[in-house]
Amino acid sequence: MLFLLPLASAVIYPFASVFLKRSLGEGCGLLRTAFVSNMVLFLVFICALPFNNDPPEWNYIGWALIAGVCFFGGQVFTFVAIRSGDVSIQSPLMGVKVIFVAIFSFILKPEEVPGLLWIGSILAAAAIFLLGGASFKGFRDNSRTVFWSLLACACFGGSDTLAGY
Repeated sequence: MLFLLPLASAVIYPFASVFLKRSLGEGCGLLRTAFVSNMVLFLVFICALPFNNDPPEWNYIGWALIAGVCFFGGQVFTFVAIRSGDVSIQSPLMGVKVIFVAIFSFILKPEEVPGLLWIGSILAAAAIFLLGGASFKGFRDNSRTVFWSLLACACFGGSDTLAGY
C-alpha cells in the first residue's frame, strides 16, 4: 500500500501548485506560506517520533541543521518560482533535483557515487523535462522562474543528500 504514496504525491502536487499560485497572487505572503507549510509538516512527522527507538546522535547535529536550512530554502525558492512565473515551467524543472543530489553526493563522498547514478539522474531529469512538454523558448521567456526553480532544486538536492548523514 505504501507504493501508492508517490502516486498520490504526483497527483496532488500540480493542484497544490496551482492553488499556491492563486493564493500568492491574492496577497498571501511567502514567509507565511512557508511557516504554515512547515507547521503542517511538523505535525505530520511528529507522529513518527514515538516509533524512533534510537537516541539522537548529537555529534551530527550540524549536518541536520544544514539540511533543515536547505529544505526551508528549497520551499521558499519554490514558492518564489511559482509566484514569479508559470507553474507549467516550474513543475518539470523540479525534476532536475536528481542531478543536484548526484553532484552533492559526489562532493561529500565521491567513492560512493557509481557511474550508473550519473546516468540514471541525467536520464530521469531528461524524461521529466520531456514529459513536462517544456521547451527552451519557454525557458528563455520565463528566465526568472527557471532561475528560482533551479535554486530550489539545488536546495532540495542538498537537503536530500544531507539526510543520510
